[in-house]
Amino acid sequence: MAVKQVQRYIRLNELVPDLMTLMDNKKLGFTTAVELSYISKKNQNYIAVAIDSQQSSPSQAQAKRQSTAGNSLRSTRRKSGFTGQRRRT
Repeated sequence: MAVKQVQRYIRLNELVPDLMTLMDNKKLGFTTAVELSYISKKNQNYIAVAIDSQQSSPSQAQAKRQSTAGNSLRSTRRKSGFTGQRRRT
């Protein structure tokens, strides 16, 4: 097994249980699950609910866009000093 493939399997440990179950039941593709593992746990839970309610899963390309969008948002927040918390006055 190639190093990259092993890294992908290890990365699946970052999935929330609901998405892991979907992947185990073959309702979510392996590569798509790996892409979703890069999204925050909170957003993964939202995605799991959406998959369950719509009875369809995102494509690999859609998962990659979500992962990339989430990473750029976190990067922007760090650069601007925005933490999402209000200051106490």
